[in-house]
Amino acid sequence: MAAPPTPSQAEGLSATDEKRHRFYACELIQEAGILLQLPQVVLATAQSLLHRFYARQSLFDFDAFRAAMGCIFLASKAEEQPRRVKDIVQVFFRMRNRRMGLGLSLLMPSDPRFATWSDWLVMVERQVLIEVGFSIDGTTEHPHKFLLYYIKLLECSDACAQQAWNYVNDSFRLDLCLRYDAHVIACAAISLAARVLQHVLPLGWEELLEVDVPDVISVAR
Repeated sequence: MAAPPTPSQAEGLSATDEKRHRFYACELIQEAGILLQLPQVVLATAQSLLHRFYARQSLFDFDAFRAAMGCIFLASKAEEQPRRVKDIVQVFFRMRNRRMGLGLSLLMPSDPRFATWSDWLVMVERQVLIEVGFSIDGTTEHPHKFLLYYIKLLECSDACAQQAWNYVNDSFRLDLCLRYDAHVIACAAISLAARVLQHVLPLGWEELLEVDVPDVISVAR
């Protein structure tokens, strides 16, 4: 059975274009996270929030750039790594200017645009909270912790572990976190990494980790 259309698709945006916009927002979160010196868990939470948000709201009402700002702001608080409004505004302002070829000038608090950007940030953060029902419990359990445990249990090579870690990070650019449990995504990342690197996993490893093979295949596809 086909999945019901998202709010953006219901308003005429193609699934391909929506995926492109979400991908762009996730790239912004990753880049901003590096500039803000945030740990990966914050970025994973921010991207999970983004996908949950767009499951209920349309890109026509909330563009990807501002949604990325709001999600990383909220995620930094949720993961107890808060960043100031000023810092997030400055980082996203610089990122936008660089993409537009406008240089890397700062947005000073005395500039009227600073208040506008700050208002955007707080407004989108509030809207994200509303759409997730003021509960972020479903966005803070990530595949990373399962991956670390499974890698040791299966005695995977360092190369396989690194490749699987990269796949887990990349998985947040898609809405897999809405459709599969975190441990399934971790298993799929290990399976894909092992296949690419020709690393042999123990026989029956799926049963050992209590994961359904069809789900692993679907995620890794």
